[in-house]
Amino acid sequence: MKRFLLIIAVLVLVIIVATGFFSRLQADPIAEFKAVEEKFGLSGEKIVPASAGELSDYKKELLELRARFRGQKDLDLLVSMKLDLVEMEQSLLEVQQEFSRVDRLNPDCSSEGRIAKIRDLIENAKAKAGLALNKRTLFLSDYGQQANQLESINWQGFEDTVNGVMLGAESIQTIINSYC
Repeated sequence: MKRFLLIIAVLVLVIIVATGFFSRLQADPIAEFKAVEEKFGLSGEKIVPASAGELSDYKKELLELRARFRGQKDLDLLVSMKLDLVEMEQSLLEVQQEFSRVDRLNPDCSSEGRIAKIRDLIENAKAKAGLALNKRTLFLSDYGQQANQLESINWQGFEDTVNGVMLGAESIQTIINSYC
Protein backbone atom coordinates (compact mmCIF):
# COMPACT_ATOMS: atom_id res chain seq x y z
CA MET A 1 0.00 0.00 0.00
CA LYS A 2 2.80 2.43 0.88
CA ARG A 3 4.55 1.55 -2.32
CA PHE A 4 1.38 2.24 -4.30
CA LEU A 5 0.95 5.65 -2.62
CA LEU A 6 4.60 6.45 -3.33
CA ILE A 7 4.15 5.60 -7.01
CA ILE A 8 1.01 7.76 -7.19
CA ALA A 9 2.83 10.68 -5.48
CA VAL A 10 5.74 10.41 -7.92
CA LEU A 11 3.36 10.31 -10.90
CA VAL A 12 1.50 13.37 -9.65
CA LEU A 13 4.80 15.19 -9.19
CA VAL A 14 5.94 14.24 -12.70
CA ILE A 15 2.63 15.46 -14.15
CA ILE A 16 2.91 18.78 -12.31
CA VAL A 17 6.50 19.34 -13.47
CA ALA A 18 5.70 18.32 -17.06
CA THR A 19 2.64 20.58 -17.17
CA GLY A 20 4.70 23.55 -15.98
CA PHE A 21 7.45 22.80 -18.46
CA PHE A 22 5.14 22.42 -21.46
CA SER A 23 3.04 25.45 -20.57
CA ARG A 24 6.23 27.53 -20.60
CA LEU A 25 7.11 26.16 -24.01
CA GLN A 26 3.69 27.14 -25.33
CA ALA A 27 3.74 30.68 -23.92
CA ASP A 28 3.38 33.32 -26.60
CA PRO A 29 6.08 35.99 -26.20
CA ILE A 30 4.10 38.58 -28.18
CA ALA A 31 1.04 38.00 -25.99
CA GLU A 32 3.25 38.40 -22.92
CA PHE A 33 4.63 41.65 -24.33
CA LYS A 34 1.10 42.90 -24.97
CA ALA A 35 0.21 42.12 -21.36
CA VAL A 36 3.12 44.26 -20.13
CA GLU A 37 2.06 47.10 -22.43
CA GLU A 38 -1.51 46.89 -21.15
CA LYS A 39 -0.36 46.80 -17.54
CA PHE A 40 1.30 50.18 -18.02
CA GLY A 41 -1.56 51.63 -20.06
CA LEU A 42 0.48 51.93 -23.25
CA SER A 43 -1.42 52.21 -26.48
CA GLY A 44 -1.68 54.47 -29.47
CA GLU A 45 0.79 57.30 -29.14
CA LYS A 46 1.61 56.64 -25.48
CA ILE A 47 4.73 54.61 -26.17
CA VAL A 48 6.35 54.50 -22.70
CA PRO A 49 5.30 55.50 -19.18
CA ALA A 50 5.82 59.15 -18.33
CA SER A 51 7.00 59.05 -14.71
CA ALA A 52 10.42 58.00 -13.49
CA GLY A 53 8.99 55.35 -11.18
CA GLU A 54 6.82 53.77 -13.85
CA LEU A 55 9.70 53.89 -16.33
CA SER A 56 11.86 51.96 -13.88
CA ASP A 57 9.15 49.35 -13.28
CA TYR A 58 8.44 49.05 -17.01
CA LYS A 59 12.14 48.60 -17.80
CA LYS A 60 12.38 45.88 -15.16
CA GLU A 61 9.41 44.01 -16.65
CA LEU A 62 10.84 44.29 -20.16
CA LEU A 63 14.18 42.87 -19.01
CA GLU A 64 12.42 40.01 -17.22
CA LEU A 65 10.40 39.30 -20.36
CA ARG A 66 13.57 39.28 -22.48
CA ALA A 67 15.26 36.89 -20.05
CA ARG A 68 12.23 34.60 -19.94
CA PHE A 69 12.12 34.29 -23.74
CA ARG A 70 15.86 34.38 -24.40
CA GLY A 71 16.67 33.63 -28.03
CA GLN A 72 13.28 34.83 -29.31
CA LYS A 73 14.56 37.28 -31.95
CA ASP A 74 11.27 39.04 -32.63
CA LEU A 75 10.67 39.74 -28.95
CA ASP A 76 14.28 40.73 -28.39
CA LEU A 77 14.09 43.36 -31.13
CA LEU A 78 10.76 44.65 -29.81
CA VAL A 79 12.06 44.85 -26.23
CA SER A 80 15.29 46.47 -27.40
CA MET A 81 13.25 49.13 -29.22
CA LYS A 82 11.19 49.82 -26.11
CA LEU A 83 14.29 49.95 -23.88
CA ASP A 84 15.75 52.61 -26.18
CA LEU A 85 12.54 54.59 -25.71
CA VAL A 86 12.75 54.16 -21.93
CA GLU A 87 16.29 55.56 -21.97
CA MET A 88 15.14 58.39 -24.24
CA GLU A 89 12.36 59.29 -21.80
CA GLN A 90 14.68 59.03 -18.80
CA SER A 91 17.09 61.45 -20.48
CA LEU A 92 14.25 63.87 -21.22
CA LEU A 93 13.04 63.75 -17.62
CA GLU A 94 16.56 64.56 -16.50
CA VAL A 95 16.73 67.41 -19.04
CA GLN A 96 13.59 68.82 -17.47
CA GLN A 97 15.10 68.66 -13.99
CA GLU A 98 18.42 70.18 -15.05
CA PHE A 99 16.80 72.89 -17.16
CA SER A 100 14.72 74.04 -14.20
CA ARG A 101 17.99 74.61 -12.27
CA VAL A 102 19.75 76.68 -14.94
CA ASP A 103 20.59 80.22 -13.87
CA ARG A 104 19.27 82.04 -16.91
CA LEU A 105 20.91 85.35 -15.97
CA ASN A 106 24.33 83.83 -15.41
CA PRO A 107 24.42 80.37 -17.03
CA ASP A 108 27.35 78.06 -16.40
CA CYS A 109 28.74 77.47 -19.89
CA SER A 110 31.74 75.43 -18.79
CA SER A 111 32.29 71.92 -20.09
CA GLU A 112 31.28 70.61 -16.65
CA GLY A 113 28.26 72.90 -16.18
CA ARG A 114 24.52 72.29 -16.37
CA ILE A 115 24.28 73.50 -19.96
CA ALA A 116 26.83 70.90 -21.08
CA LYS A 117 25.02 68.21 -19.13
CA ILE A 118 21.71 69.16 -20.74
CA ARG A 119 23.32 69.08 -24.18
CA ASP A 120 24.62 65.57 -23.51
CA LEU A 121 21.24 64.41 -22.24
CA ILE A 122 19.50 65.82 -25.31
CA GLU A 123 21.99 64.14 -27.63
CA ASN A 124 21.44 60.85 -25.80
CA ALA A 125 17.65 61.21 -26.08
CA LYS A 126 17.89 61.94 -29.80
CA ALA A 127 20.26 59.01 -30.35
CA LYS A 128 17.97 56.61 -28.48
CA ALA A 129 14.96 57.90 -30.43
CA GLY A 130 16.82 57.29 -33.69
CA LEU A 131 17.76 53.77 -32.63
CA ALA A 132 14.15 53.05 -31.68
CA LEU A 133 12.93 54.23 -35.07
CA ASN A 134 15.50 52.04 -36.83
CA LYS A 135 14.45 49.03 -34.76
CA ARG A 136 10.79 49.81 -35.49
CA THR A 137 11.50 49.71 -39.23
CA LEU A 138 13.45 46.46 -38.87
CA PHE A 139 10.71 44.89 -36.75
CA LEU A 140 8.02 45.83 -39.25
CA SER A 141 10.02 44.48 -42.19
CA ASP A 142 11.27 41.27 -40.56
CA TYR A 143 8.35 40.44 -38.27
CA GLY A 144 5.25 41.80 -40.01
CA GLN A 145 3.00 39.02 -38.71
CA GLN A 146 4.01 39.72 -35.11
CA ALA A 147 3.62 43.46 -35.69
CA ASN A 148 0.04 42.85 -36.80
CA GLN A 149 -0.62 41.04 -33.50
CA LEU A 150 0.28 44.25 -31.67
CA GLU A 151 -2.85 46.16 -32.56
CA SER A 152 -2.35 48.31 -29.45
CA ILE A 153 0.69 49.87 -31.16
CA ASN A 154 -0.22 52.38 -33.83
CA TRP A 155 2.99 52.03 -35.82
CA GLN A 156 2.55 55.29 -37.76
CA GLY A 157 1.56 57.10 -34.58
CA PHE A 158 4.62 55.57 -32.93
CA GLU A 159 6.87 57.03 -35.60
CA ASP A 160 5.11 60.41 -35.44
CA THR A 161 5.44 60.50 -31.64
CA VAL A 162 9.14 59.66 -31.66
CA ASN A 163 9.80 62.21 -34.41
CA GLY A 164 7.86 64.78 -32.37
CA VAL A 165 9.98 64.03 -29.33
CA MET A 166 13.11 64.50 -31.42
CA LEU A 167 11.84 67.87 -32.67
CA GLY A 168 11.02 68.90 -29.12
CA ALA A 169 14.50 67.91 -27.98
CA GLU A 170 16.00 69.96 -30.80
CA SER A 171 13.91 72.97 -29.72
CA ILE A 172 15.24 72.65 -26.19
CA GLN A 173 18.71 72.35 -27.64
CA THR A 174 18.22 75.61 -29.54
CA ILE A 175 17.13 77.36 -26.34
CA ILE A 176 20.10 75.95 -24.43
CA ASN A 177 22.48 77.01 -27.19
CA SER A 178 21.12 80.55 -26.95
CA TYR A 179 22.49 80.78 -23.39
CA CYS A 180 26.04 79.93 -24.35
